[in-house]
Amino acid sequence: MKQNETIQSNVEAALGSLDGLQRAEANPYLHTRVLARLHNRRKPATAWDTAARWVAKPVFAAAIMVMVIAVNYAILSKSKERQLHASQDIENVLSAEYATTNMYSLESVADR
Repeated sequence: MKQNETIQSNVEAALGSLDGLQRAEANPYLHTRVLARLHNRRKPATAWDTAARWVAKPVFAAAIMVMVIAVNYAILSKSKERQLHASQDIENVLSAEYATTNMYSLESVADR
């Protein structure tokens, strides 16, 4: 029984120590100071960060799209030109090999 009384008195002493407890209050400018310190601790932007910032802009994306379309157009027009020259080369080789004239050369002779 004495042990119960000792435990009870210890519990009352622990609860009594909480009676004068008040809510802790922080400095009103603490939040501002913490944010300022976090802002100042940022690492300097790397080249990848700068590149990502530029690529994320819609104007940059539009410019890249225009360049890609222009390069595709240039490549396609060159390939059509090459196909035209290749077909003319084949005609010249065949006409030289078989010693015939093609329709174009006949037209040019008729024009003279």
